[in-house]
Amino acid sequence: MMKEQERDKIVYMDKHIHIARSKRGWGITILPDGIRLDNFHGFSHIHLTLDGDHHHIKYDNADEIIVFLLNHIDKNKGIDIEKLKKELFL
Repeated sequence: MMKEQERDKIVYMDKHIHIARSKRGWGITILPDGIRLDNFHGFSHIHLTLDGDHHHIKYDNADEIIVFLLNHIDKNKGIDIEKLKKELFL
């Protein structure tokens, strides 16, 4: 059985931001950085690496996070991991 899912993609500067929304929650992936934000475990968090390690984040709404990410990319001319951590982590 296929899951119902809505998918969008935003290309901004050299970043491809993929957004997926379903009944289970939402997920946002930033490529080529390989950063993933989602709430599939019941709380909003960010994966900065592929090892499954995740950190709780301030924002709970996918739309707020997308606006935040676009502003971050614009202000920093890309993704600055250290600034991103300071701005997002609880």
